[in-house]
Amino acid sequence: MELLIVLAIIVFLAGITFEAFSSKLRTVSVEKEAEISLSYIAKARAQTVASQDNATFGVRVTTSSLSLFQGNSFASGSNVITYDFHDSVVSTSLTGGASELYFSRITGTPSATGSIIFTSKKGASTTKTILIQATGLAEIQ
Repeated sequence: MELLIVLAIIVFLAGITFEAFSSKLRTVSVEKEAEISLSYIAKARAQTVASQDNATFGVRVTTSSLSLFQGNSFASGSNVITYDFHDSVVSTSLTGGASELYFSRITGTPSATGSIIFTSKKGASTTKTILIQATGLAEIQ
C-alpha cells in the first residue's frame, strides 16, 4: 500500500514538472521567433538606410512565415529570404491592412506601421508583439 502512495506522489510531481517545462518551452519558442523576425525587420531597414544595392528592402508577414525582400513589394521583389515559423501563428495589424512593408531610403520610415503578434500554436496564453513605429524602429513587447 505504501508503495502505491509513493508511486502516486511521483506521478503527480512528474505531471506538474512536465506542465511547467512545456509552458516554459512554449514561451521560449515564441520569444525566439519574435526575436528572429525583429532581426529581419531591422536588417531590411538597415539595408535600405545604407542604400545597399541602391534599393529599398522590406518584409512580408504571413501566418506561417516572414520574408525579407528587395524592392517596394514582395511580388516584384528579389533576393527573397524566408523564415518559416515552427512554433508560432502570426497575425498582423498594420496600417491599411497591409501584410508587408518596406522602408524609405535615407529616412528609414516604413510604408506601414502597427503590430505583428506571435501566438504559440500549443497554447494561446503565450504571445509576443513586435511594434513598428512611424520612425521605422521596431521593438518587442
